[in-house]
Amino acid sequence: MALSAISYSVEQEGHMYKNHDKLAKPARGKTFPVSIADAVKLPGVFGFPVPSGYKRITVSLENPDGRSDHGKKVAALYPSELLTIYSVLDDDDTGMAKLALNEALRLFAGLSKEVTVLDRRRISISYCAYWSGKNKLVITKRVRRATSVKYRGDAKFSHAFKPKGIETDEQVVSSLELSAPTT
Repeated sequence: MALSAISYSVEQEGHMYKNHDKLAKPARGKTFPVSIADAVKLPGVFGFPVPSGYKRITVSLENPDGRSDHGKKVAALYPSELLTIYSVLDDDDTGMAKLALNEALRLFAGLSKEVTVLDRRRISISYCAYWSGKNKLVITKRVRRATSVKYRGDAKFSHAFKPKGIETDEQVVSSLELSAPTT
């Protein structure tokens, strides 16, 4: 088989790699606060750091998998990797949802510039924005630490880089009140 016929997961466009955005459709009874085109443009508007070799940070539109103690998920950021925007219920005020998303992205942009990229197998830092029904936006920082296994020669090699244990700590970074948008 010729080398040119092999399909790679990351395609090169000149010297830049293609982003692999995950653009899901909203679930029944839900909608996204921004359009797909706006979601792809927002990281550039807010000045998110660009991963090396890419034109922008990867964007993902997803349906949230539940509700947290802090409220409904608005967005999540994995610095220098991924920005996730979550859908909201059709019953929710879309103007307030868009305001919450814009405020969360503004705060994420400042936080992402402070984070240094670490060895991703051991420590993973992410931020999540929650919107409560009281027009309150809560930003949390989640740190996941993995304990590495010491590889022994007689052990199965595929287990050599899997973590032995994972600890997750989540703490509130900031909390602010949102004022209703004026039309």
